[in-house]
Amino acid sequence: MITQIEELIKLQNVDKEIIKTKKQLKEFPKLIKEIEDKIARSIQIVENAKKRLVENQTSRKKLELDVEEYKNKIREKKLALNSIKTNKEYSAMIAEIEFMEKKKEEAEEKVIQSLIETDEIQEEIKKAEEERAKVKTVYEKEKEEILKQQKEVESHLKELEEERAKIVDFIDEEYLKLYTELGKTRGGIPLSKVVNGFCSECYMKIRPQVLVELKKGKDVITCENCGRILYLEVEVKE
Repeated sequence: MITQIEELIKLQNVDKEIIKTKKQLKEFPKLIKEIEDKIARSIQIVENAKKRLVENQTSRKKLELDVEEYKNKIREKKLALNSIKTNKEYSAMIAEIEFMEKKKEEAEEKVIQSLIETDEIQEEIKKAEEERAKVKTVYEKEKEEILKQQKEVESHLKELEEERAKIVDFIDEEYLKLYTELGKTRGGIPLSKVVNGFCSECYMKIRPQVLVELKKGKDVITCENCGRILYLEVEVKE
């Protein structure tokens, strides 16, 4: 019976490590996603700047067309002045030409401003691309290290599962079944060590008679409060 308890203790220790390792493995995809998101954001900054540059160039082309259109209309109206016969019509035409001149100047100012913005956006793109390259280099290296760690943890988990299988071979079916059932309802901890006369998991004081039975080591004794398999300090041989 004592040998079975020793094997159950080893099994629980391995299972705890397996739970811990599986939990650790779940964190790797999150870490990798965080890195990929950072890289994606640096790429998006460049793409946004390039999009603004295209919008700037499209807008400027329209403004340049507006300037040409105003110039043509002004030229036409100035030519039309020669055929006007009344002062009233002449004054009205001059007013239209002045209005067109003003609109042309406004469009030309916007073209100049657009050219200034083009230079600013191009400089922004240059800096963003440099930052993107830097970020990619740093985070790709970090991602590579995380993937390496992930493989190491996966390898460790495989070793633990192999170790678990070996331990299980030494445990009688009835004890393994009890261990498994308790593990499902006791948070993966079916065994509890008795420390100073108390169950170390639920802190229930163990009755003297139960302690006597535990020392005999003939039967499986469970905690009267939490139901876990109790055991005294045992030197477990690895």
